[in-house]
This record gives sequence, structure tokens and C-alpha cells, in this order.
Amino acid sequence: MTAPTLQFHLLDTVSRDIRIEEEDKPPYESPPSEEDESGRKRYNANEKREMVMYLYGSTSTGQPIQVDVVGFRPTLYLALPSTKTLQAIDAIRTYLTVQGVPLSQLTLKQVQRKKFYGFTANQFFPFLEITVPSLALFRLIKNLFLNDKSEPSTRKPLGSPFRRTDIVEVYEANLDPMLRFFHVQNLNPCGWVSIDTDSVEDLTAPVWQATVHCTDVHPVSVAAVAPFKLVSWDIECYSQTGAFPVAKKGWETVTATLLERKGKEETFAEAVNRLFETGIMGQLRPKKTIADLLTKLKGAPFQKTDVDDAGHLLSSLKDILSIGDPAIQIGATLTSNTSDADLQRHLFVWPSCDPLDSIVVHTYEDEKGMIVGFFEWLTTINPDILIGYNVFGFDERYVWDRAEDLGCTGALQMLSRVEDQEVKCDEKRLSSSAMGDNFMHIWTASGRLQIDLFHYIKRNESLPSYKLDEVTKHYLSGKLKKTEKNETGHLVLTLSGAIKDLRPGRALCLLEATGESLTDKMPILEVVGSVVTVEWPLTETGELLEEEQLADAVKWVVVKDDVSPADIFRLHKGTAADRAIVGKYCLQDCDLVLELYRNREVFNNSMSMANVCCVPVGYIFTRGQGIKAESLVFKACRANETLIPVLPAPNREGVEDSYEGAIVLDPIPGFYNKNPIGVADFASLYPSSMESENISHDSLVWVKDYDASGNLMEVVFGSDEFDERNGYGYTDIEFDLLRFDPEDKRKHKDKIKAGLRICRYAQPLDGSKATVPEIIKGLLAKRKAKRKEKAKEPDPAKQALLEAEQLAYKLTANSLYGQLGSSTFKVRLQHLAASITAYGRKQILFAKEVIEQFYGLDAFHPKCIASVMYGDTDSLFVEFALKDSSLSPRLRRQAVIDLTTEAGHLVTKALAPPHDFEFDKIFDPMLMFSKKRYAGLMFEENADDFVVKYMGIALKRRDNAPIVKTIYGSAMKKLLFERDVVGATKLVQDSCMDLVNGKVKLGQLTITKSLRAEYANPLQIAHKALADRMALRDPGNAPASGDRIPFVYVRPAVGAVAAKLQGDRIEAPSWIKEKGLVPDYEFYLGHQLQNPISQMFGLLLEEMPGSDTVPWSKMPTDNEEKRLIWRESSAADLLFGKAFQLCGKQHTSAFVTKFFGLNGGFSHNASASSDSLKLSTLSTGKEMQKTQPIKKTVQATLSNFMMDQFLVKTIEKKQNKKRKDAKAASLKNEVVTE
Repeated sequence: MTAPTLQFHLLDTVSRDIRIEEEDKPPYESPPSEEDESGRKRYNANEKREMVMYLYGSTSTGQPIQVDVVGFRPTLYLALPSTKTLQAIDAIRTYLTVQGVPLSQLTLKQVQRKKFYGFTANQFFPFLEITVPSLALFRLIKNLFLNDKSEPSTRKPLGSPFRRTDIVEVYEANLDPMLRFFHVQNLNPCGWVSIDTDSVEDLTAPVWQATVHCTDVHPVSVAAVAPFKLVSWDIECYSQTGAFPVAKKGWETVTATLLERKGKEETFAEAVNRLFETGIMGQLRPKKTIADLLTKLKGAPFQKTDVDDAGHLLSSLKDILSIGDPAIQIGATLTSNTSDADLQRHLFVWPSCDPLDSIVVHTYEDEKGMIVGFFEWLTTINPDILIGYNVFGFDERYVWDRAEDLGCTGALQMLSRVEDQEVKCDEKRLSSSAMGDNFMHIWTASGRLQIDLFHYIKRNESLPSYKLDEVTKHYLSGKLKKTEKNETGHLVLTLSGAIKDLRPGRALCLLEATGESLTDKMPILEVVGSVVTVEWPLTETGELLEEEQLADAVKWVVVKDDVSPADIFRLHKGTAADRAIVGKYCLQDCDLVLELYRNREVFNNSMSMANVCCVPVGYIFTRGQGIKAESLVFKACRANETLIPVLPAPNREGVEDSYEGAIVLDPIPGFYNKNPIGVADFASLYPSSMESENISHDSLVWVKDYDASGNLMEVVFGSDEFDERNGYGYTDIEFDLLRFDPEDKRKHKDKIKAGLRICRYAQPLDGSKATVPEIIKGLLAKRKAKRKEKAKEPDPAKQALLEAEQLAYKLTANSLYGQLGSSTFKVRLQHLAASITAYGRKQILFAKEVIEQFYGLDAFHPKCIASVMYGDTDSLFVEFALKDSSLSPRLRRQAVIDLTTEAGHLVTKALAPPHDFEFDKIFDPMLMFSKKRYAGLMFEENADDFVVKYMGIALKRRDNAPIVKTIYGSAMKKLLFERDVVGATKLVQDSCMDLVNGKVKLGQLTITKSLRAEYANPLQIAHKALADRMALRDPGNAPASGDRIPFVYVRPAVGAVAAKLQGDRIEAPSWIKEKGLVPDYEFYLGHQLQNPISQMFGLLLEEMPGSDTVPWSKMPTDNEEKRLIWRESSAADLLFGKAFQLCGKQHTSAFVTKFFGLNGGFSHNASASSDSLKLSTLSTGKEMQKTQPIKKTVQATLSNFMMDQFLVKTIEKKQNKKRKDAKAASLKNEVVTE
């Protein structure tokens, strides 16, 4: 009778060694081994160890379970010579014995296996299979045959039949034995498994425990996800100084600042005094300072009260210097991974907090009590999954550091589910070419899954910003169908999209088609189905939105109800009611992270990826891309009886040959508004190339380099031994060989063509494939099957799982190529990566040639004349000039969709399978700027629905004032939606004139930047210099670190040249209004608006009004880059010329007024800053009023420039004369005195 089985969903797996003593004594964890002279751990042969794996998971009812798996033996292989094999095995046995390896614990076996690197026509080779009982012994034997660079090396010669120069290649020793266990048992590391129910020790225990042999763990196919217990958490911190919170206070900032001031005019003592005043005394704000005490004591006896005052002051300083910034609140949302039916919200806070609706508030006397209480609560509920946003970058390290400071790290030890395993906060480094270096600090909470959505989204999605509020706006959004005003004056919206994320208490805002915000946040009052009632919206500047302005709204997004850091610091020091405000904000973040987690199907996608690649699901969040592909390849090779060698550590010196990357065809810049642009691309170009050309490690015959004359220079890889074998065809892929220029003496040398490299691949005539193409073929076949299964599945939950699985198959197939050329990949081979990109370039150029041949000017196609105007990696952008001018815009789009599809099919017919060149999208219209920089209305599904697509351009940058977005965005909108070049030109011209005439609101010119605690060169940081001036003017309201400093560029004084330092050219908006200063309109024209707008209109120069006055004969024709610059400059003259002229006239009038003392629109304001200019008619209301007409006081024949020069020189002469007269008078007085 078959024993009943228990099925559970596997979540995490941990492996380690246990020491086996006697049969009647329980096993326990092995302590660290001692190290030998080389620094490697010395193995104690008297100890018997065994590898054990702990499987953690949950049943379908949510019952947690731990299964201890024993009996699995790690394996590695050594390559043996083809002759004298038995003698070689004996030599290896002797070597192991001499090195202190207990042979009685090993199993040595001669086996026949294939080699992965190099084509050998499926030939088998002799290997020695070494099987060991423990991880320690596995590492020991590996290190006996490899040096610290992972190169084959022994500690002493092996003896006959090995010669001293012989090396013994090591295979499979760089694969984690835990992964090999999954391969052997064919388990999904985050899938369902079964064990015998009888193995469970106690079915009434809170956590079921069982011990089974490795062969008794079996895979099970279950189309569901276990209800894992999940906690979304977040912390809030307090800063004593107003700077960014620091968990442990040190002297790094002070030291760095002092070192940076070395050699500056400021002395050491002055620097220390400044740091002390701003960093410490500025935060204490005592009623009596030390200076006060010293002044008081002069000429007076020392009283007891004075001693008490000084002691209290010094005690306060000591407290501030010694403690870090505390964590003040921890929010946690508890729920199930599959349902929010039992959702709970918890807030941990000190010292007190008012009750909050739907939130369980836990209050504590101090920070230590709060931290301990939080982890005691976590231990009680025993969650399976912990999620947060940037918790690996901030929260986990911060809590750990605070626990260390407070002496309560013991509370965190309860996080680990592995008995006796110490919990630490480990630093992990995640590096990639796309994301750079990322350092993560993660608790070693083995047995639980920890997820940081910040790193997950950053790795998987390309977004303009990864701040939580911006990510929320991107994903928790939808289309706006209808707007109306109800009888109570509220706005009623009919929505589609992520409506389930909306509820009263939340807020949303509306966006226009370009993706820019149309309204400020609108609190949600009621949600009924898809109909949402909100408060009547305000604009971003705080004014009521006009009803007709709602016509531009096309999208809604969820926005956070933010509380600024400064407010958090202030509220924490306030009342219990104040702390409740912070608590509500903290739980809001927990909820938003949870909803993002569900919206992005994070668990389903990660689980599917883990199972496809055969790695634990935790690797998806904390490891790089390489380990996933490695496990996949190792598993496939095992099934094919193929072994993978341990490769030497990567070459860090950068001397290896390099190869060309993906091709990007030069674009034809312009405004394509007459004909839609069709875009076709290759479906999975690189995976398809690997499959069609059979590109793999075990199909590569040889790699040879040839010089420019075709002479063989070097055989880089392989040999002719397996060339021209019966039953095989051969494919050659060639590409340029690039090497550093020997004549280039710079540190970063250029690379030049040094010859031609040819890679030859074997192609079995029976149609079979090598290992890597077979992997890709299998992945894509499984993806196709899952998509078909999803189409028939009625259950939405199962549909989501199937969608996640098919996506995992697709992403894995597409990403495998990228790892082949990586220096850290365990199965890397750069020749393969070079071959794939070379073949990809060939394919894209072939597709271009086909389209131009069958649809181009000489093809005489009845419907169009096509020309390729851009190409990028795997796609072509084609302008189809339609011959039927009677078609409506929609029918023209449909015609281009049909032509693009038809052209794709034509190209596909000429390609080897499985290549597919297919329709992707169309643009109508489109602005093409340069490589990877374009904008347009993108139609993907049909000829009706579109989105505004920007690539490589940003309407809003941090350094730009809102006016740039307003004018640039409005002009682009007019071009894309109305195709009105004349109207867009006039819009920019009029907007610039309004700016110079003072009709633009001050908020449109205001730039804001965050103030940091320290800067390397504070004088060169404009907003820091302004903050210092603001502190001098009003010490009681001095800006604190972390505050956002708003500023506007102001016009320099009459006759003065603009200051060189940016900090001297800006002022706070409130100060500008108070003193009646004038913004520097010329700066905004020349430094903010001109460049981006001129780049766009440079494409439209011929269609701009006034283009007939452009000196076309001077346009460069020999250089495309120079031609574009000339066009942009000409466009700038047409757009901004009048505005700049008006600025010049205003300057001239101001000079005349000051010099001749005439009454006019401008007067010098003696009470204001000497570097500023006042408008006598300037209003501090909603708009700056138009300047009064200024009477000309110069002859019409003089240019503004000449008049300015004349006035400046005249004023300077008078000032110089005054100085000389004063100096002469001073000397005269000195003579008289003597």
C-alpha cells in the first residue's frame, strides 16, 4: 500500500553541513574549520560531516512546514588522460591521501562524459567522478586542484603518468550542490513538492517538521500559490539636525569637510568653529551660550548658577555628539500572499500616539522598546514574506545599526528559521552594465523571502524616476473616460484601469496626453464601481482648475499624500495627535508597496522565473542575472551527459580583444507629419540567431584571425581535428577584430580594426541542435504552449500564473545571449556573443535591403515609396510615402500598418527559421532628433488608439524651471496633435515675449533643489549659497538640511556684468516679491529655453514663418553634425531673436535712466541688494504687470550693443576719476598729519 503524501509549496532552501558524532547523539552544526598557511580552511579528517538541506514552505491551507533533507552527496569531476587512465586515478588517490583527505568518505568512479567547450562530434572522454558527503569536503577537494584564481593547479606534482607541465582540468566544481539537488530531483525551487506524510513528526505543532532522504522529495504539478503570510513594512526616522537621518553618528562628515577645505582661505580653527556652530549649536538653540557665560563672568565672581548653566550646556552637547538619529515609527501591513481578506495594519511608535482608524497602534516608552516589540510581533505571527520599498538600501541597515547602538540585536535573532544560525546584516553588491553597482544590506533571515520592490522594479522596468510616488503614479493608473461636475461642486470621474487601487482617503491627479500633470492631487471622496468622486481639482500652482481645462485630461494616477521630512521631524516632537499623522503616512507607504506588489504580479513573475531557471526564488531579488542562466545551462548539460569546466577568474586588465555591439543605423532627422512611420522588428533576434546558426559552446569548431590581406594570423580557439566531419554542415560568421591602438598613448585608448575574425560552427544535417540552441528552442516552445493554455483558462488567478510563466520563458530566452560575453559568467565564451551580434547586424542590413528593393523608389510599388529613416538593434523605422493622397488620416495609418506587416512577411520568407520580422508599431506623426532620441504618437494595436512616446528626451528636468515644460511641452503638443508648425512657432515666440514683458508668473521661473548637509565646494553650489544668505537675513527661519530651496535667477545691477558664481545670481521668490526685484529673463531664454526648443525646431526650419530670411547659402554641406547645429542656430534666431532684442532695449533704457537720471520704467532701488534691479511698476499679485513704455533716449543709428558699451565706459571713467580723487585726498591728509 502506498504511503499518503503531503504536498507543500516550496519557498526557500538553505544548505549547510552538520557534524555526525555517534548514532545515539543528535547531529549539530559544524563550527568553522581552522585555516592552513594559505588562508584556506583546514579540513579535520577526524570529523564526519554531512550536507543537509532545509526546505521551507507552506501547504495549501497556509500551514508552515520545514523539511530536513539528508543523503545528498555533492559531486565534482577531474579530466583524465585518454591513456594510462587507471594509473592516473591511482596518482590522484595518492595525492588526496597525502593532502589529508579521508578517502573512506569519498566515492571515486571512472565515467565517460562529453565536453561542453568545443565541437567534438558528440565524442565521450574519460573523467574521474568524485562524490563527497559534505560541503566542506567538496570545497577542500576543489581547492586541492585549483589555485586562488580558479586555474588548474596542484599543491605538489601528481607523479606518473602526469608530467610536471600537465594540468588536471576540474569540472562542475563551481556549481552550488544545492542547485544540483534541484537538477537531480527535477524540482522547481519555488514549486510544489511532495513527501511522505508519515515523515512529519507532529501534525499538531505550529510548524510541521520532517526529515527525509533526498530521493524521497518529488515534484508535483499544482496550478496554484500557497497562501504565504506576508508583511509589508516601512520605518520613519527622526533627525536631530534636520539633515538626512544617520543611524550611527560618526565624524566622517566633519573629517571630509575639513580635508576638502585644506588649502582654502578658511583656517582650520575657522572651519571647526563653523562646523560646530552650524551642526551643533544651530540645533541646540540654548537661551545662554558659552559666549554669554564668558561675557557674564568678566569682572564678576563665579556663581553656582553659572556652573549649572555651563554644565547643562556641555551635557546637552555630549548627548548630541554621542547618539544617532532614532527610528521613531515602524509600520506593518499583515496579509496573505493570495488575498487581503484578513488584512491588518499595525503601527509601532514611541512615546505615544492617538488611536487611528483600522490601525492597531503599539506604543512604547522609547526606541529600544519599539524595536524589540516589532520583532517580537514578527516572531509571533511568523511571516513567510517580508516586502518593502528600498528596505535593502535603507531600512534594514538602519534598524540593524539602531539595534546595535541600543544593544538589542538579540531581538533580530528571531528572524532566522534555521536553528542556531546567527542573524547578521550582510552587504551584497549587485553589478550590471545597465544598473551599475548597487549595494544592498540584507538581514540573513534564512527561511523567509525578503523582497525590495525598489530594486525589483529598477531591474525590470525602465522608468524616468524610481521614487515610490513616481512609481505609484506610473502603475496605479488608468484611462479617463468621462468627467462631470455634480450638484455639490465635486468632480465625478468615470475611469478604467487599476480601479481596485482606489478608495476614500487616497488621492489622484489627472494627466494630459503628454503625460504631464494637469491637476494637483484630488482627495477621493467616494468610489462606486468605475465612478469616482473627488474634490474639485486645483492646478499645480494652487488655483481652481477651469472646467474647460478638463478636456485635456486623458489619464488618472494615484498619488501619495506626502508628509515632508521636515514635517515628520516636527510632528514627532509634538503631541500624540501629531505622531498619529506621521503614523497614517507610514502605513500609507506600506499599503502602496503592497498594491504595487500585487499590481506587478511580483510573486508570480519571480516564482515562474525561479522555476524556469531552477534557482531559489530569493535569488531573483538578491542575485544577478548570471546565476539564473548558469543553473539552466548546467541542468541541460547534465541531461545531455556533458560536463562544464571551471573557468579561470576573469581578466581584469581589459586587454582582451573586443567586438562590435548591436548596429544602430544613422537616422534621417526631421518632422515626419506627411506619412506615418512603420516600425518592424525581429522577434527575439538574438535567440533566433543562436538557433538558426546553431551557435553554442559545443558547436564551435574553431576561431581564426586573419590580417587585411587574408593571411592567417592565429588559431584562437579549437583546431581542424573535428572540421569537415561527415554528417555535419558548417557555418562561418565573420566580424572585425578590434584591438587597442598601439600608437595611442592615452590612458583610455581607442580601438582600431586589427583584422578579421572568423568563427566556424558545426550544423548537424539531421536538424538537431547543440546545447544552448536546444535550451532556447525548448524555452520558446514551452512559452507557446503556456500562451495557448492561458487563452483557454477561464480562472483569472490561473491566467495570471500562466501569463507569468510564459513571460519567464520569454525573458530567459532573450537574456541568455547577454551572459555569454560577461566576464563573470561561469559558462562564458566571448566568441559566441561576438558571433551573435555580428549575425544580428547582418540580419538588420538584409531586412533594410529587402524593403528598399521591393518598396523603394526604384521598385515602382503601386501603393508607396518606402525609405528606411532609422534602424536600432533589431528594428527598422520606415517612411511609407503613400501614393493615394485621398486617404483620410486614419486610413493612411491603417495602410501603413498593412504595408509594414506585408513587408515583415516578405523579409521573413527569405530568412532561416525561426527568424520572424514582424509589425511592431507605427508613429503618426514623429519627430526624429538623433540616435535613440525621438517623439511621436505611437499606435500599436490599431489605427485609433495611441500613446505619446518619448525616447531619449525629457520635457522636465530637475535643473529646468517649469516654464521650460510649459513652452517646450506646449509646442511639441501642437506639433504632434495639430501638426501646426506655424502655430507652434508663434506659440514659442509669443511665450518668450510674454516672459520678457513680465507677464509670466514667478512660479513658472522657480527652480527647487534639495539642500544637503555638506558639499565639497559649497561656494559653487548655487542654492547652498542662497541658503546661507537666507540664514543671515533671518536666522530664526534658516533653511535646514533636507529642505527644498526655491530660487529664481535675478537681473544683475545696471551696468554690472552678471556674477560668475551662480549663487550670486539667484534669490528666493519671497525676497524677490518683497524687494521688487526683476527676474533675469535673458538667462531663462538663453540657458533654459533656447537649446531644447531650438533642437526641435531645427528639424522644421523650412516650414517656420520667416524661413525665407535665413541665409541658406551658408548652411554647411560637408558635415551632418555641423549642418544640424547651423539649423538649430537659425531656428533660434527666428524663435528668440525678438525676445533677446527686447531684453537689449530694456538694458539700454536702464543704462540711460541711471546715467542721465531720467524718469522711466526702471529705477535703482537703494534699499534692495546692490546686485538687483527694481521695476517701479512690479506687482506682487498673481502676475507681474507689464512694464511701462520707455522713451528712447538714444539716436536711432546707434545699436544697443554700442550704446551699452558707451554707457559702461562713461560710467567707469567717472568712477575711476572719483577713486583717484579720493586716493589723492587721502595721501594729502597723511602728509599734513606727518
